[in-house]
Amino acid sequence: MDSDSSLALFTKYFSITNRLIEIELKNHKVLKGKFIGYFRGNNGDIAKWNFTDANTLFGSDQFGFLIGQLINHKDIVKVVFFEDNSTMYFNRNQ
Repeated sequence: MDSDSSLALFTKYFSITNRLIEIELKNHKVLKGKFIGYFRGNNGDIAKWNFTDANTLFGSDQFGFLIGQLINHKDIVKVVFFEDNSTMYFNRNQ
């Protein structure tokens, strides 16, 4: 996996104002929502994304547990940004 790909996604995602996105995973599952957090790996890249539906306002519930699902960056194949209708592709050869 190219470690710079997670940082490129980070830069693109946090530079837009409408953060509603659609992601496609390696298992062909398509999810629509937004990133509300991330976890860095040992070498500084982003290893996991905290992803949730678009209506979630906070990243944790009243007990402090994470809301949404954790998605490994290496499992993301495609991200579609609705703000500018652009698409980023990742991990196609793995």
